[in-house]
Amino acid sequence: MIEFLQANSLFVILGAGVAILVTLLLMAIGSADERRLQKRLSQVAATGGLPVTGSGKKTDPSLPTLKAAANQRRASKAAQGGGIGSILPNIDLLTLRLERAGLNISVSTMLIIAACLSLFALLLFAVMLKIPLVLALLAAIAIGIALPSYFVSSAGKKRAKRFLKDLPDAIDLIVRSVKSGLPVSEAIFAISRDLKGPAAVEFTKISDQMRIGIPLDEAFARSVKRIGISDFAFLAISLSITQETGGNLGETLTNLSRLLRLRQQMHLKIHALTSEARASAMIVGSLPFLVVGALTVLNPDYINVLFTDPTGHKVLYFAGGSLGIGFFVMSKIVKFDF
Repeated sequence: MIEFLQANSLFVILGAGVAILVTLLLMAIGSADERRLQKRLSQVAATGGLPVTGSGKKTDPSLPTLKAAANQRRASKAAQGGGIGSILPNIDLLTLRLERAGLNISVSTMLIIAACLSLFALLLFAVMLKIPLVLALLAAIAIGIALPSYFVSSAGKKRAKRFLKDLPDAIDLIVRSVKSGLPVSEAIFAISRDLKGPAAVEFTKISDQMRIGIPLDEAFARSVKRIGISDFAFLAISLSITQETGGNLGETLTNLSRLLRLRQQMHLKIHALTSEARASAMIVGSLPFLVVGALTVLNPDYINVLFTDPTGHKVLYFAGGSLGIGFFVMSKIVKFDF
């Protein structure tokens, strides 16, 4: 059996890659009952929030809504735990991360990209680099998961920074609109019209939700969940409390805007103070690759031992692991959350 696998390693690799692709596709597509549930939820939304029968007629509003039934179903599945559902990816969480990153792609597209990356890495490691099949398969799966996750996370952080940069200006625009006598809804619409970038997109969604009858606090609560930024949650809480209890909204939002600007100034100071450590990390981290590149050009026979000899492979594995640990530690040293 072992000899057969060694003689047909390419077929084994392709089979493993196809298995990864099919598994991820099945995760993305979902079950038939979930698709029926989404269709029924769309029908409820189209009829004003009332359950509908098979003929399309509205039923008694005293009956439990389909959305509540869906929430109860998800809660029961979570309470059961275990099974295959515990190892499948959380589709809702993946959708939320893609939305926070501002990427207009579906979860199924992301999973297909991850499967293609895994297959390419598997072919590279097992066929070209002659790494053992089990290690190549594990490394390929890790790359297929890590690279898309890193890209989505990086895009989400960049979008959050742009949003935070424009948030004080958006709050100041609300303050000026409120002081001039305009309602908060018109101020939010002015933000979506006058500003650019992620802040304008998010306030446009809030404005659209308010225009179809969703209350202001609920629209902001949905937006806070989408964005996931505590500074924006401060704005939502301030508007909600002022709407319920009254008070000077202009003064409250002015203080909030000043606080957010001070937080941004503190972040810039920390970024400047840690610039030396970050530059040192980049220089030290790039030296091994520069040295290997220089030796490859100047003395290829000397450096090829690392790639052809089994002991050289062990040295490469150890060096790669050490570099990874070093990058992780230094990134934690220069990163401050406040």
